[in-house]
Amino acid sequence: MSSMTALRRRYEATPRTIDDDLHGLARGDRGCLGDALAGIGALTTAFFGIIASSGAGGWGFMGIGAVLFIGGFAMSAIHQSRSSEVRRKALEQGTLVAARVLRADPSLREVGRGCAPAIVVLSLDPERSFDPAHLDAVKGRLASATGEVAELLAAEHIEGIKAIPEAAAGAPSIGVAEVIVDRERLEGNVLRDDPPLVLIVDPRVGFIEHIG
Repeated sequence: MSSMTALRRRYEATPRTIDDDLHGLARGDRGCLGDALAGIGALTTAFFGIIASSGAGGWGFMGIGAVLFIGGFAMSAIHQSRSSEVRRKALEQGTLVAARVLRADPSLREVGRGCAPAIVVLSLDPERSFDPAHLDAVKGRLASATGEVAELLAAEHIEGIKAIPEAAAGAPSIGVAEVIVDRERLEGNVLRDDPPLVLIVDPRVGFIEHIG
């Protein structure tokens, strides 16, 4: 049984269980602003703490630093909690699809560990979401795309899952997205043209995760 078939049997039905393999993907992102404030607060507290310990004052600034650190840490914790809730729901209810790689970080073509980004094309049509030949045909059409679609595909990064007009893709319900590919989830720890990547996606919240 192929890994793609095994993943479909394991995860295609929803709501799916967040098992050990998906548990790490459910962890939310920390807020950048909160982390920045906490970092500034920690540095401020340490700097003025050294000055205060020498008897040259600075207790007030040290207190401000402590407030920034605590406040920033709390902001990040709240953001992570909300992000985790969104991610867990998407992992439980999102759509399982196959995806073809349009372009990828060169490191993914080398055997090894670690993660790197790739731009992929996928179908949200339930009848075509696991049809590699269909995705290959769409990929061929997109190779000659022009205008806004070409600009989108050439972008360094793509945020969320972008719908591609049927006229450009030659099929309905086609999307492109940037996904972080984990080589440890690939056969042989290397990205090849086959088999397709297997993803869980939720376009409503821009969620896309590589699971195999």
